[in-house]
Amino acid sequence: MIAKAIYNILSTETDITDLCSDRIYPNKAPDGAVLPYVVFHQIDGIPNKNKERQIKILTYRVQVDVYAETFDEAMTLADKINDTLSFKSGTFAGIEIDIITFDNQNDAFEADTLVERVSQDFLVRRKK
Repeated sequence: MIAKAIYNILSTETDITDLCSDRIYPNKAPDGAVLPYVVFHQIDGIPNKNKERQIKILTYRVQVDVYAETFDEAMTLADKINDTLSFKSGTFAGIEIDIITFDNQNDAFEADTLVERVSQDFLVRRKK
């Protein structure tokens, strides 16, 4: 469910779509996807535990990977994604988001495909 909200946020931001068009994919890119593109997926869901009351907020870790031909191209798109998602709140695709916060980032060169990759993790707090 959180994927719908993330897709909605990313796919409606022109700073992102100007760089990768509509090539924003949940879980995996199709074979032969044109660079640059974005893949995102939920890594885990962490309920906020409290034995005294009902859980009203759930936290999810979402990884967003940018794939591009050059490191600069990957970093530029990753920066736009960070700017777009960080501290975002509201209702997206019918899902109420309390807040999205940036957690960490790493980059790598994918030697088997000769592609640059930047991975970012975000914590997404969703109201129940």
